[in-house]
Amino acid sequence: MNRLRAPSHRGSRSRERVLRVAGRLALAGGLLLAASCRRKEPAPAFPPPAAVPQAETGPARLAGALPDAAAPFAAGPLLIGDGFVRRRYQRGTRAVDVTVAVLAKGSDGYEGWTTQSRDYPQAALGLPPDAANGFYTGGGTAGPCALHIQTRSGFHIEMMGEGGTTCADLDELVARIPLAPLL
Repeated sequence: MNRLRAPSHRGSRSRERVLRVAGRLALAGGLLLAASCRRKEPAPAFPPPAAVPQAETGPARLAGALPDAAAPFAAGPLLIGDGFVRRRYQRGTRAVDVTVAVLAKGSDGYEGWTTQSRDYPQAALGLPPDAANGFYTGGGTAGPCALHIQTRSGFHIEMMGEGGTTCADLDELVARIPLAPLL
């Protein structure tokens, strides 16, 4: 018998069926493999925070940054949290929540902060620009103004205005908050 015969019609249908099933299985396997692959997360914009000793960031140092009096603004009670303090200051209908928190970025992180903040209106803090940087968001038709400040030493200060609070209101309040001890 000759084993090198041409495949019968029935045999080529079986072969086509096997090839179709194999193709579907290969496609399904490829899709499963692609779905199981995870994209590597991008590197964070800032390096990991540098450790700031507890003695330098304790509640007493943070609490001292938010005075009990900031006339003409009335100061509300001080809230002390884990790594932050917050106080509300109010003048008439204008209210501002001020938070001071530990957010150590290290030298490279601070440089990244200043680079990113250049796209926003800068705040005149009366502090050396290599030690602290602040910028405004909101205000005008965008709603109440907010002021974001980062110090090279690892502190972050946020002043979040409510209602009709303007950037000029925040300028007046930030001048009454002692930021220099946080440098």
